[in-house]
Amino acid sequence: MGESLVISLDLSGTRIAAAVVDGGGTIVHRSRQPFRKVSFQDSVQQMVAVVEAVVAESAVDLADVGGVGISIPGVYHASTGNALAPALWDWEEVPLWHEIENRLPQPALVDNHYATSALGEQWMGAARGLSDVVYFSAGDEIGAGIISSGWLLHGAGDLAGAAGGWLSTRARTVSTARWDAWGPKRRRPRWDGAPRRALPRAKRP
Repeated sequence: MGESLVISLDLSGTRIAAAVVDGGGTIVHRSRQPFRKVSFQDSVQQMVAVVEAVVAESAVDLADVGGVGISIPGVYHASTGNALAPALWDWEEVPLWHEIENRLPQPALVDNHYATSALGEQWMGAARGLSDVVYFSAGDEIGAGIISSGWLLHGAGDLAGAAGGWLSTRARTVSTARWDAWGPKRRRPRWDGAPRRALPRAKRP
């Protein structure tokens, strides 16, 4: 295949979702497991283990995997490779990109949930073929991923689209209930396709 696949990891405070995606947007394999919120180093070890596991479970050749994309619920600074994700590692900025790059043979791309969701929708979703896109999310957190003239915007301090989060834990219950109630009429954002769309234009620290 020759680097025709990517692996995507979607992190939240409760779980890690992983997918192997081919160049046509087909999900070859996917998995999900609880996120171990112990320490940053423990999280890195878990992410590496998840990548190795989905490669083994999907029976793909590691040489065909061109990169790993990681979507986080927080702020990612591409200039330093550091991430600030309170839901994962409290209020401590961590060297996420550097740790992942040092432990995996494939190049890594990290960005926030809104940015990766916007790219996923532009590639294979509701915004397919559009050069100007705003992906808005109002779940447990509030924010937007913005693409202007084909470029993903990060803004000053990498805070473009970052609006904030709910103050009440009730929001999580309401958000989940609404997704379940909408059922097949609504679909979750295409985070699994985002790394394939974003890797070619990623800026490495």
